[in-house]
Amino acid sequence: MKSAKFNLLILLALLVVSLTPHFGVILRQNFGHLFLSKATLCVYRQPTDASCLEVASRSLSILEETQVANPIDFLWLNIIIGNQEQASTIVGEIPDGQEDPSTIIRFIRLGDLYLAASMWKHSEISYRSVLTLFPDRPESYLKLATLYLSQERYEDALDVLDNGIVSSPKELSRLIFQRGFVYLRSGNSQAALEEFIRCRVWNDAHGGLAYSEPNQLHYFMGEALLRIGQLDQAIPEYQLAIQLDPKLEWPWPTYAAYIGLGDVYIRQKKFAQALAAYEQAFAIALDGDQKILVQGRLQQLIRAQAAPD
Repeated sequence: MKSAKFNLLILLALLVVSLTPHFGVILRQNFGHLFLSKATLCVYRQPTDASCLEVASRSLSILEETQVANPIDFLWLNIIIGNQEQASTIVGEIPDGQEDPSTIIRFIRLGDLYLAASMWKHSEISYRSVLTLFPDRPESYLKLATLYLSQERYEDALDVLDNGIVSSPKELSRLIFQRGFVYLRSGNSQAALEEFIRCRVWNDAHGGLAYSEPNQLHYFMGEALLRIGQLDQAIPEYQLAIQLDPKLEWPWPTYAAYIGLGDVYIRQKKFAQALAAYEQAFAIALDGDQKILVQGRLQQLIRAQAAPD
């Protein structure tokens, strides 16, 4: 019903256009922006809905014809349509003064929506638009790296983070931390450890943090050490991650650190300590999936205890 009313409104508008050309141009401009708003709401509601692209295309057609939309609106519509080449051209032509910082939030949010929907191309266009408009801001570099990580494009993720380190040196800690995470996900635990150490050195020198949870770095350092077999060195990192969160304000790294401790103790055949660590992880698990993970670890512990020396 709402769609029928909307289409009837469009037909009435077109009738007015044919009768009064000047007023019709103004009305078409308004309807172009109306379609833009509708396309935006469509994407916010369900980015995979094909009708979002159709509405965005109609808005773009009208606004190009009337030549009144600002470049940011044209960029926005081309991202929704998925026109990477045209979006890149528009970004390069946006004049100084229209690079409103609020654009960062708007386009990052759009990229996040597409990333969550696994619409990689649209997400990349959105993040790269922010990167071009605001090359000194770290958000787009970090977001692009996350996107590439989701696609297992590890070298691309590292390249974009390297560019961020050059362009946004004030956020060095966050960018180095993310490099370590990329290396860890790619299986290069030694390189990950080196990046995490760089991050810790920078934090100690500047009093900054690379993340919202202050125990994250210690958990990931413990994980890297565990993976390269430095078990004794991994234990204090996991323990520090736990000690930094006595009130469970950052429960995920604390939960993961207990899991890591249990894994270390199993490999050291300290089964009672492994059991205690897994029990702590189970007690603070946030959801069923985390509890299932602990139950799997407990099964591993049982098998390890039963195995011959």
